[in-house]
Amino acid sequence: MGILDKCFDLYGPLSDSNKAALEAMLTQPDIRLWQKAQRIVISPTPLLTLGMAVGRVSAQRRLEIPDTFTVYRACRYAIEKRERFEARPIAYDIES
Repeated sequence: MGILDKCFDLYGPLSDSNKAALEAMLTQPDIRLWQKAQRIVISPTPLLTLGMAVGRVSAQRRLEIPDTFTVYRACRYAIEKRERFEARPIAYDIES
């Protein structure tokens, strides 16, 4: 299972077109692709787009094209955030 198989959007697993765009960012990023890919949701809870995740793992400006390693780290970051979020216990206020 590849890293992109662990990324989810608001409706579940990534669509084929979004997965293809992210795979292209992992192999040969360019400015036109980055303009599209940075808006792809890669974690529904907490909500993170690729651009948001890249901003969290890198100090580079948002207009710059991230390298493939930064894109990989951003996906890994989003997956770990989602897994921690989903593992949190739910607190119920029964006495209300």
